[in-house]
Parts: sequence; structure tokens; C-alpha cells
Amino acid sequence: MKIWSNFKQTFSRGTPAIRVGERELILAGETAHAVQNLALRRGMTVEALIAAMVESSVQYDKWLEHLWACWDRLSAQQQETALLLRGGYSRKEIAARMSIAQPTVKWRISKIMRTFGVHNTNDLLLMLREMRFE
Repeated sequence: MKIWSNFKQTFSRGTPAIRVGERELILAGETAHAVQNLALRRGMTVEALIAAMVESSVQYDKWLEHLWACWDRLSAQQQETALLLRGGYSRKEIAARMSIAQPTVKWRISKIMRTFGVHNTNDLLLMLREMRFE
């Protein structure tokens, strides 16, 4: 199970051990205590909390894959517009930097939002900021 191996590798830094079903997970002291305290605060077993954390991580990875698939459907001009928007530039500044009219910027942003399935710029920005561009 690759996810379990990655999770175990990430958190295997010391003791104490926490048993999750048939498996043993070695957590560093502070991490183990944090997991145990979080489970207690949420009224969950440690095993249930770890399972929920892994599920959440898997769902997040799927969501990121969806974002990158949306990104790949954008034209080069739309990608440049999105990056400038993500960088905090206004529509007027984007138009000036790209040497295009402001209505064109507005049109591109609306196409980008449709591609990502969002209805406002704030939601688009939240998605773009989650993506790690290198």
C-alpha cells in the first residue's frame, strides 16, 4: 500500500509507536502527542484520526490533479493571464503587461473561471494559489 508507506516514511522519526490495525506507526514524540491530543479533542480513536488524515490527503491530491488538468486545458495566453492574476496584478495592470485591452483580460479571466468551474475571481485565486508553479 503506497499511501501507507509514504505516510509511515513521513512520520517515522522516533517513538512512541501507535498501532493502526495490523500495522505499527512510529511517530516522533511531539508528533505522537499531537496526534493523540487531536484524536482526543475530536472524540476519535487515533486509528480513526489517522485514517481520516490519509483519506483527506488522498482527496487533496485528487483535487490538485483536477486543477492541473484544468490548467493544461488553458491556452498559453490564458495561463499567462492566470499567473499575473495570481501574482496580484489588477486587470488594468495585466492588460498593460500583456499589451492587450482590458475587455480582453476580462474575457480571458471569465474563460479561465469557466475552465476551473468557479463563478468568481476569489475562488479562482484560491485554486491558483494552491498550485505550486516552479
